[in-house]
Amino acid sequence: MRNNSAALRLLARKDLPLPEILAGLAVVYLLWVLVHMGAFRTEGADLASLNEERMYRLKTAVQSYRWANDSLPPGPGALACAAGSGKSCIPFAEPEILSDVWGAPYAYKASGKAFTLSCLGADKRPGGSGPDRDLTLKGSL
Repeated sequence: MRNNSAALRLLARKDLPLPEILAGLAVVYLLWVLVHMGAFRTEGADLASLNEERMYRLKTAVQSYRWANDSLPPGPGALACAAGSGKSCIPFAEPEILSDVWGAPYAYKASGKAFTLSCLGADKRPGGSGPDRDLTLKGSL
């Protein structure tokens, strides 16, 4: 039985020009370099999206605390149950959302009935873009 696939016919050719072979190898090498340099990674963007989601959940927890206690919490730590508080404590937030995905606590400022949550991003410095961008959420009641 004879196999007539195009790839096998191409490989069987004896007159394949050297420039075509070199061009093909160059394309494969370029793709390999781009993959290993991380050109196609989205991990930082995924973490930035997760961080933004955490901040919105924390904002909701602050608002829930405000509605339940008629005051803003003194800090994000007041939203989770303290150690030893027993089964009667109902947390407003899970402990993992009290800090950003890179491990730094969110900056929280309360003034009257308004509050601000902010994060400096992955680089923990003001400014930046992508995963390093700063994020600020404001809330008021």
